[in-house]
Amino acid sequence: MTEEVTTETTEQPVDPQLQQRITYTETLQQEIQNLQEQMAQLQYQIDIRVTALVGYQSTLEVIEEPVLNGKGDNDDDVD
Repeated sequence: MTEEVTTETTEQPVDPQLQQRITYTETLQQEIQNLQEQMAQLQYQIDIRVTALVGYQSTLEVIEEPVLNGKGDNDDDVD
């Protein structure tokens, strides 16, 4: 005993301004999605470069250089 319910819809005219706003909103949503994808790609590239730099930095050696007397620490300079 199942009854089929059918509903009839009549097409209503859509306000042109409303349709324009809907189209504009859909366009903006697509642009936002594209920007998010670009940001994700850039973040991935940054992660790769940072990882490479950290790896390179870990291979560098710190070299202690002696400080020469008379250079850089002269407080007796008269202007």
